[in-house]
Amino acid sequence: MIDISDYIPVRECSHKIKNEKVFVHYDKFEKTWLDKFIKPRKEKVAEIELDEIGSFIWLNCDGKNNVKRIIELTQVRFSKDEKIDQRVSLFLTQLENKKFIRFYTIK
Repeated sequence: MIDISDYIPVRECSHKIKNEKVFVHYDKFEKTWLDKFIKPRKEKVAEIELDEIGSFIWLNCDGKNNVKRIIELTQVRFSKDEKIDQRVSLFLTQLENKKFIRFYTIK
């Protein structure tokens, strides 16, 4: 597994907050290289609800915190979970695979 601890996650999707939970809005149609050449499809926006920990992590993907800092913040907030570092890393990797966030590095 790649060490992503120094990466800075930045949200690529909009969201809303309702009852202290985050609802992420995303385009259900995955865009391909061919979409540049054909008539644009109408966007089909879908919404996904994040749990309490996922919502906390999402809100900290603000372009200021790196993954290491998000893990630290999450451990302080949710100290009862022993494997929080693995959970945060896996969740962020899944978000990046779905193109909900993008990782940046500082050189």
